[in-house]
Amino acid sequence: CINAMASLTERRAEFDEILASMEKLKSDCRHFGVDVPEFSIAEELQKDITKFEKMWSLYDQFHTGLLEMTKEDWISFRGHTYQLDDFLASWMDRLRDGLNGEHTTVTVRLQKEVDKYQQLLPMMKYVKGEVLSADHWHELFRMLSMPRGTTLERLTFGDILGAADEILSNVDGLKELYSRAQGEVSIREALRELELWGAGAVFSLTPYSDSKSVDINIIKDWKDLVNQVGDNQSLLQSLKDSPYYQGFVDKASLWETKLADLDEYLYHLNQIQRKWVYLEPIFGRGALPREHSRFKRVDDEFRSIMSDVNHDNRVLSLGNRTGLRQCLTTLLDQLGRCQKALNEFLEEKRAIFPRFYFIGDDDLLEILGQATNPVVIQTHLKKLFAGIHSVQFDQDCSHIMAMKSLEGEVVLLKEPITISTDVEVWLGHLAEQMKWTLQELLVQCLNDGRKEGGNGINPNNYPSQILCLAEQILFTERCEQAIKSCILSEFLIELDSQLEAYTNAERYSAASNAEDTDSHVLELKLKSLILDTIHFIDVVHTLIDATVTVSSVGEWLWQKQLRFYMRDGKCILKMVDAEFNYTYEYQGNAAKLVHTPLTDKCYLTLTQGMHMGLGGNPYGPAGTGKTESVKALGGLFGRQVLVFNCDEGIDVKSMGRIFIGLVKCGAWGCFDEFNRLEEAVLSAVSMQIQTIQASIKNQAATTELLDKQIDLDPNAGIFITMNPAGKGYGGRQKLPDNLKQLFRPVAMSRPDNEQIAEVILFSEGFKKAKDLGKKFVALFSLSMELLSPQQHYDWGLRALKTVLKGCGSLLQAERANSDNQKVSPETEMKIAVQALRLNTHSKLTFSDSKRFDALIHDVFPDVAFQDVEHPDLEQALRDACKEANLLVIESQISKALELMEQLRQRMGVVIVGPSGSGKSTLWKILRSALTKLGQCVKQYVMNPKAMPRTQLLGHIDIDTREWTDGVLTYSARQVVKEPTSVQSWIICDGDIDPEWIESLNSVLDDNRLLTMPSGERIQFGPNVNFIFESHDLSCASPATISRMGMIFLSDEETDIKALINSWLKSVSQTTSGSSSEHLEAWMEDYFYKALDWVISTDDFVVETTLVGVALNGLSHLVHITNKSQFACALIKGLGGNLGEQSRLNFAKAVFQWTHETPPDQRRLLDTYYNQNTGRLSSYQLEVPDNIGVDRLSSGSLPVVLTTDVQRSLDMFTPWLHPSNKHPFVLVGPEGCGKELLLRYGFDQLRSTQVAVVHCSAQTNSTHLLQKLSQTCIVLSTNTGRVYRPKDCERLVLYLKDLNLPKPDKWGTSQIIAFLQQVLTYNGFYDANLEWVGLEGVQIVASMNPGSMLGRHSLSTRFTSVVRICSIGYSDRDQLQTVYSAYLTPV
Repeated sequence: CINAMASLTERRAEFDEILASMEKLKSDCRHFGVDVPEFSIAEELQKDITKFEKMWSLYDQFHTGLLEMTKEDWISFRGHTYQLDDFLASWMDRLRDGLNGEHTTVTVRLQKEVDKYQQLLPMMKYVKGEVLSADHWHELFRMLSMPRGTTLERLTFGDILGAADEILSNVDGLKELYSRAQGEVSIREALRELELWGAGAVFSLTPYSDSKSVDINIIKDWKDLVNQVGDNQSLLQSLKDSPYYQGFVDKASLWETKLADLDEYLYHLNQIQRKWVYLEPIFGRGALPREHSRFKRVDDEFRSIMSDVNHDNRVLSLGNRTGLRQCLTTLLDQLGRCQKALNEFLEEKRAIFPRFYFIGDDDLLEILGQATNPVVIQTHLKKLFAGIHSVQFDQDCSHIMAMKSLEGEVVLLKEPITISTDVEVWLGHLAEQMKWTLQELLVQCLNDGRKEGGNGINPNNYPSQILCLAEQILFTERCEQAIKSCILSEFLIELDSQLEAYTNAERYSAASNAEDTDSHVLELKLKSLILDTIHFIDVVHTLIDATVTVSSVGEWLWQKQLRFYMRDGKCILKMVDAEFNYTYEYQGNAAKLVHTPLTDKCYLTLTQGMHMGLGGNPYGPAGTGKTESVKALGGLFGRQVLVFNCDEGIDVKSMGRIFIGLVKCGAWGCFDEFNRLEEAVLSAVSMQIQTIQASIKNQAATTELLDKQIDLDPNAGIFITMNPAGKGYGGRQKLPDNLKQLFRPVAMSRPDNEQIAEVILFSEGFKKAKDLGKKFVALFSLSMELLSPQQHYDWGLRALKTVLKGCGSLLQAERANSDNQKVSPETEMKIAVQALRLNTHSKLTFSDSKRFDALIHDVFPDVAFQDVEHPDLEQALRDACKEANLLVIESQISKALELMEQLRQRMGVVIVGPSGSGKSTLWKILRSALTKLGQCVKQYVMNPKAMPRTQLLGHIDIDTREWTDGVLTYSARQVVKEPTSVQSWIICDGDIDPEWIESLNSVLDDNRLLTMPSGERIQFGPNVNFIFESHDLSCASPATISRMGMIFLSDEETDIKALINSWLKSVSQTTSGSSSEHLEAWMEDYFYKALDWVISTDDFVVETTLVGVALNGLSHLVHITNKSQFACALIKGLGGNLGEQSRLNFAKAVFQWTHETPPDQRRLLDTYYNQNTGRLSSYQLEVPDNIGVDRLSSGSLPVVLTTDVQRSLDMFTPWLHPSNKHPFVLVGPEGCGKELLLRYGFDQLRSTQVAVVHCSAQTNSTHLLQKLSQTCIVLSTNTGRVYRPKDCERLVLYLKDLNLPKPDKWGTSQIIAFLQQVLTYNGFYDANLEWVGLEGVQIVASMNPGSMLGRHSLSTRFTSVVRICSIGYSDRDQLQTVYSAYLTPV
């Protein structure tokens, strides 16, 4: 071609010369007047040459353009091969447009060349060679038949183009070379990464001060290190899958051994360090002399390893130490032996001072380790002694002078206790001294009582327990005298005057200069004395009213009373023919129980049972006083009573250890909810109980338990209390017969509420107690009959008692405010109504609260309603709402005040209501309001159902008997450490079921005690509350419901307008003024109408709540600029979860309301707002150009944008937009293209990875955690640890078939609970009980609708926090369109 061009140029030059001669001839002819000749051949030639020139100049231009590019170096040109692409594309257009259909040999030739180069273009990437090494380049040159001596540096683009034919003929070889190079490059990179890690990885060290105050650096951040090693091991594993691995096998296997060894060393060293840190303080003080030499060897070795690490802190250097593996295994073994010896040592200490059985190993070690540290002593004493909350020391803290109760009652010890390092010895002295002091005080108190005749004991001089005991003894003496002398009526008058004296005592201003605690303690003492005196009066009434007046002390009516006597300076108790010793355990100011015929029956049964060597078993429904009766009787006996809440986590060995502790201490064990133990455990436990009871009955000195001989204290007792199995109480067994016969049963079904109400009100200081008590009980029974039977209502004793306590505190406040201390009967009535409404309204439904007020009007006529006012808190709540960008809603403020009141009254409060009714908001605003008022509130939030039960409540390792905390027990430990001035809330936001919540039964009642299967007990103070959040209490038993305060929120009270206004407020901050004003008007005109329409139609594909529907609607209403767009967004948002027909009707209605006209009335749903034209348009079919055979065979089909597909995409793609991210669920029948659409949507996103979880019936939260840990990296931030996506900005966690995981028997699916926790609180608890945040992760799910076989409906709490979009099958025409588009290229 180039020759042709040259020849053409020559011919042209020749022809130009001929032309010049011709012109000259012509002019000469004209000059001489000769006829001008015609040169027809010349003209033809002229045309020919011009034509050829035109043809070949085209080629010339092409050639010149190409030549310029070919001169460039290949190294620099390969980065912008697009220049060639553009060049060829422009020539294609020229050839197509510029020839008007004329084809010449040159254009054909050009077309061929352009085609050849275009074919070459896709092959360019295989010869670019960014990934090729020198060897690969030589191979490439050989393939392309390049001349010898060609080097990459000298290679030009021209050389590559020149080899075009070779490239095209060697495509497969090039591809293979390219992929081989690619594979090898990734292996090379990975190995280089490992080398870099190996050079840079170091241990992070932290200083640690040992028991001799010597500093030693130990390793921290183990987890990160172990994770890094694990990641590197996974990296090496993944390289093995590569077909090009063979070339690197030597290097890789070297690293493999290194990492495997390192993993093992780190694992062992971590365990060794943990154990060393745990044991060093104990052995360092010389605690176990016989094991000291063993520990010393371990200690020296460990310190030498640590000093090596200190000198060279690179991680890989650890493996260079000779004999390390052997050394670490030996160390671990030796430390294990030291630990075993330590456990034996702890058991010895427990044997010496048996109360140690009821605290955990860690606490016991702390006590033993810091035996003389007063702060440590104070924190642990309350765990060892029921009544002693703290003690008073002398100046230099070497002697204990007095013991103090929780309420502040101080009892001076007769002899001070010297604190020594032998903690078990001086604690033993303290226990003896406690009993001895009380015994001495009783004798003095009795002398005072007898000496001054009648009521001459000064309550300020003696502790409450001794005052009551002395009164009991004096009453028994005087009553027996009165029976013998037949002067019971005179004795009754005497008792009445005594009661009058107590009730009129100046208890609220007790010696005005005295401190608050003293007056508070005095008030508690008087309350106890009043309760006892009322009981004495009842007893005397019984004796007088008997058909035959009692005239001898041997008669049944007197014999069946619990009687107290002094014999040889010691107190004994009698009931009928049973006799017991009083054991002087200090009880503090424990509230007394009201004596009623039911408690008398219970006491009689229990004492007779003990007399026969058996236990007692009060049983009956929730809230009838079973556990409290056992505790009260124990208090009357001066015993230490330990309550244990039984649950499935307790096994035979745990029970055995608890029994050993009880038997040695001489304490009573009250096993609450005993029939929640597993059947196998119940059977085995009966053997242990039988042995203990036989030994006590035979008054043996020892008994055998868990194959050991145990010293026996004859005062020990075992009692069980339980609710009946079945009848709404889930998770309970029937007792085996061999166990039943060991306990005397006593049915406690109907407590004497009227008497209890009357006596408590009287002791609180109400003069009209009798009337009020009757009215309260009448009102409660009316409420039970006339109000709706809601699952969460409880009108039993616990609810009544809460109201009574409320009355007492309001009366005290009234007295403190009034001048004359006297309160009129009208005021008493007003206070009673106030307390009633305050404690009951919070749990009532909307309609019941009106009925309840009407009932109060009937029972308390002429009493005006007046709410309790908290002006400061109210103002703080309003401020808190404004700060949180919330609207102030009066009903919410009053609910928050009710919550505050319930938290004051009860340990546990449930906030129950549908999702979106503001449950979380309620406690959040209350918390920030309290913080504003200077009250520090700490919160611990968890979803109990988002994790296995063992992770929530802890578990015992079956082999080592080692206790491992759960999230809740760990939080409980943190809470107990806080000072009483700090409020702590443990918030359980999740479904309630008997299995986990009933393990908290003894926490939620008056015991406030968390007992664990390890025998350990955590006693909470009044500064701790448990808040439960749930939408449903259908699985909760009456045992749970009666223990809780209730805050009921309903959909009727949910103010959707407030929610919308709050949303508008947040939107207006991001949009311009005019559009947000329009939006407000449109919301007002159409949104509420549309919402009502959707709710009333109630044709949801997935069940959700009112707020869920509203949020679905709002999610589409962002960046709205005009009404047409608003109408379309409304149909997509609110109609997204409707069935097909309802959605169509809804679209009709919306277009009608908004007066918008869709372009195609037959395809309403296919209408969308076109941003470019600013008008409504209908979707049109779009078939992608690039559907080729290779696309079809690649596995993922290309998406043909039919109208249905476009509509579905428009419904959910806004939720994937980075500025408007929402978690969502795509619902549709099988095979309707859910995954295809989602994949298409995901592909449009930038820097996004998709992790897919295929759900099955067995999928649970651990599977999700595994997936997250594979796709995320863990970062430590100032707020804790956080999971963020690896190598990209955003991770989409896509769960297929979300409704397949099987729920438990209470209807909760663990994976849904986990997702709900992630969505609500942006995080989860990992295996180390640490809260881990989650950032940059969006949750997307798909599922089939309906509840076909194996599919389960989702919790509405979950469906209301995710957006929902439902799609259906495409119609036949659209399917045909899709398939024809696929078949066209084939």
